[in-house]
Amino acid sequence: MMVAEGKVGDSMAKRALVLAGGGSRGAYQIGVWKALRELGIDFDIVTGSSVGALNGALMVQGDFDAAMQLWENITTQDVMTDILTEDDLSSMKEADIWRNFVHDVLEQGGCDITPLENKIRSLLDEKRFRDSAIDYALVTVEYPSLKPLELSKSQIPEGQVCDYLLASSACFPAFKIKEINGSKYIDGGYHDNLPMNLALKLGAEEIIAVDLQSMGIIRKPKIDEDKLTVIRSHWNLGPFILFDKSYARRNIALGYLDTMKVFGRLYGWKFAFTPSDSKHNAQQLLTILITTLTEARMNNLRFVNTLESSLYRSILKEFENLDIPEKQVTIGQIFLLMAEHAGEIFCVDPTEIQTFDRFNRTVLREFHEVQREADLSLQGWSSIPKIIEELKEHDRMYICAYLYEQLQLLFRKDSAPKNLLLFVSAFPEELQAALYLTLLERQSQPYQWPELF
Repeated sequence: MMVAEGKVGDSMAKRALVLAGGGSRGAYQIGVWKALRELGIDFDIVTGSSVGALNGALMVQGDFDAAMQLWENITTQDVMTDILTEDDLSSMKEADIWRNFVHDVLEQGGCDITPLENKIRSLLDEKRFRDSAIDYALVTVEYPSLKPLELSKSQIPEGQVCDYLLASSACFPAFKIKEINGSKYIDGGYHDNLPMNLALKLGAEEIIAVDLQSMGIIRKPKIDEDKLTVIRSHWNLGPFILFDKSYARRNIALGYLDTMKVFGRLYGWKFAFTPSDSKHNAQQLLTILITTLTEARMNNLRFVNTLESSLYRSILKEFENLDIPEKQVTIGQIFLLMAEHAGEIFCVDPTEIQTFDRFNRTVLREFHEVQREADLSLQGWSSIPKIIEELKEHDRMYICAYLYEQLQLLFRKDSAPKNLLLFVSAFPEELQAALYLTLLERQSQPYQWPELF
């Protein structure tokens, strides 16, 4: 069961690594680079915009250790001056970070990124950069004409590589405009934040693109789908202005794991599991699901069949959003998706390779804590729409625990919850997680065969 598989093909074809802009989210690209090194996947060309251009220059130099050291220890003060101290950031919610950042930017007319410039000049070895066998290009935009400027390694004037890296990263109006030889430049994302077509101009025949899902224009590449591999996170990588080492280390880990998943070494979307462990977990739970549904049908055949069909359709819709055609969806992937919903709801760490033994125990522990502390009776709520409305006021753990209790009614001959179908559309992920929890709980209990005569 390949959850996702990269499409690296002919080893003789020219391969490009294309790096998107996205500020502090650039740490994710270093995790991707780490995984590509371990997988032995090389590249002949690097193109980038904004932070992707900066990371790309270090990749062309081959300075992996320096890049890792930079991102694992980065702070806002390493990038800009007089904008939010580290103490401020650690105590702020994301909305407050943005509010304070915008206030400071407007007051100062853009951040002063002198610290970033000093850092880049200390890391960039222009001779080694130019002597590298890996070709390179970046994109920036002239201001105020907004005319794009795409420069390959050979087109960047001698001694000005750092200047054009900063020009590509001048995220105006957040950062100040970069001036070079009397011309003004702003962030490359204003033209193409993921410059895949630029890589094709340099002769790329295959592309691995790392999308940080940040602001900026992305232009559709003129390349066959089977020659394009896109790596992106299923998690929010955080505000692009938040340069914080804890966020950066998290994003490095996510980039590494996502790349291993894209190339088939690990399974999952939001979490990472080994293929053998995923198959074993699915095999165990499939047996329990069959016996569970058999028992439920004995109590209420028509309702269970309708619920099963409705829930299955909602699951297929999720796979459609993941660009997996219905005919390619496997039972193992369905169990994996249900598990991931439970893991997300009950706060399992996504930055580690999980074993299902540990993953399932963590989910159950957090679930039992909610069961102990929450009142799940909802007595006095007069109608199903009212229940749904009120549930939306609770967190996802509570919603999942409530739906779990509703599912248990299916296994009692004297009570089948007719309202459960309405929750499929209202809370599809929470209901899938509740079903996964049901299977885990029944897995830990000896099966009691129903009376047949």
